[in-house]
Amino acid sequence: MRPPGTPRQPLGEVSPNQRSRVVSARDHGIKIGAISRLEGLGDSTCRKIYKNASHQVSCITPSRTGAPSVLTPGDHRLIRRAIVINPKITAQQLFISCAPHSSKKTIYRYLKKSGI
Repeated sequence: MRPPGTPRQPLGEVSPNQRSRVVSARDHGIKIGAISRLEGLGDSTCRKIYKNASHQVSCITPSRTGAPSVLTPGDHRLIRRAIVINPKITAQQLFISCAPHSSKKTIYRYLKKSGI
């Protein structure tokens, strides 16, 4: 338990391997408190992992949901082709010539993410 006034530890995802260790340890009769100490997790986290395991197919984390990408794989190819032809092209010019359905900011983010 943390002392009053100290900030909470940031939330993090538990790996599929760690979740399966928690479930198998509980199935073998080890108490939640002991599991949480061994794995370095909170008691409530271990309880929740064990409770959710009964209705899950596997311990693998499903992919996150969210808005689909505005740029298609075809747009990615067009942008890369335009950069190969003219390495000094700007994000504004790429927006106009390759992907006018997106925004200049989206093009810029894609370039930054791709390391271009």
